[in-house]
Amino acid sequence: QGKYGVEPFFISHSWHFWIPPQALKEHPEWNPLVKGERLKPDFERNHSLIHHQLCISNPEVRKCFIDNILKYLKANPQMRMVPLETNDGNGWCECDACKAYGATVSEQFFRFAAEAAEAIRQFDPAVTVLCLSYGAHTELPPFPLPDNLCFGIVYNSRNYARPLTDESNRPFYEQLTKWAKAYPGRVYIYELWAKTHFVGWPHPYAKIFAEDIKLYRDLKLAGLCPEGI
Repeated sequence: QGKYGVEPFFISHSWHFWIPPQALKEHPEWNPLVKGERLKPDFERNHSLIHHQLCISNPEVRKCFIDNILKYLKANPQMRMVPLETNDGNGWCECDACKAYGATVSEQFFRFAAEAAEAIRQFDPAVTVLCLSYGAHTELPPFPLPDNLCFGIVYNSRNYARPLTDESNRPFYEQLTKWAKAYPGRVYIYELWAKTHFVGWPHPYAKIFAEDIKLYRDLKLAGLCPEGI
């Protein structure tokens, strides 16, 4: 626990933290190749949230990324978890090396997540590593993932006017049950309940949320993170 009696346990878009903008400025080849060009972060307008990814097939990128995590853990031994989630948005690298690194974005991301989590496990097996099944990387990879890696399932565009078991939410229900079955006790829900304020549906949603929480209980999920409420 930290000095205030709180144990930090959170997930966040974090690649811009582990590989900061200055590093991408010094190493432009670390930026993703998109439509034949290396994207560059908007250093003037957006310092903290870089809405593109990294060329993660580059071993120098992966080494710098992991080294920065381990450096952070050494300096902050109270942290019992680290986030490994990608930057928000798209901008995935399309270079030949990244395509060879993984056939899909999900394979690329989770292959790298597994490598980073294993390095963290060797440094300190008590540290939990958190990432999401979200956006372009929602599918289970065809290879096993380390025991210290936990997963938050995000429904980016589900129908919040109906329970998750409703036919309109079938893809999201199937996504959740696949992950829960593959990694029992290591899957939690990252609910974007904040989105209910913007879609024009009538309120309240208490009955919908109650039905979903019963489902999460029955699936024996590790926890619930409701963003926005």
